[in-house]
Amino acid sequence: MLHELYQNQEQMLNYYAIELLAQLDNLEPTEAEIAKVEKLLNLLFLKRQMIFHSKLGLSEVKCLHYAALGKTSKETAQIMALDINAIESLRRRIKHKLRSPNLLNAITRGMELGYLSALNCPVVA
Repeated sequence: MLHELYQNQEQMLNYYAIELLAQLDNLEPTEAEIAKVEKLLNLLFLKRQMIFHSKLGLSEVKCLHYAALGKTSKETAQIMALDINAIESLRRRIKHKLRSPNLLNAITRGMELGYLSALNCPVVA
């Protein structure tokens, strides 16, 4: 599955690189030109993805943290002293804000964006 995500990302970068070059009136770009623009887009997408998503709030970060630890919605609700419906709502918002199709992808994106780094994990109450 991870391989498919990377393959889709490569296709997406290629598509956007060609589109950007076309916007710059380069309708027949060379492979080298496409590769340079792909590299630039890759830097934008991978290193500063926060440009493309809404920031997570503290409750969302905590909820994502517990999901990364393998906690179920029920367990997370008990830990955070919230209703299970509130946790499910938080998880939906997290997936939406991180543009993730599922919770596993959201956890991966959270790690990429620094929400789940060792120094940035919320303190467990």
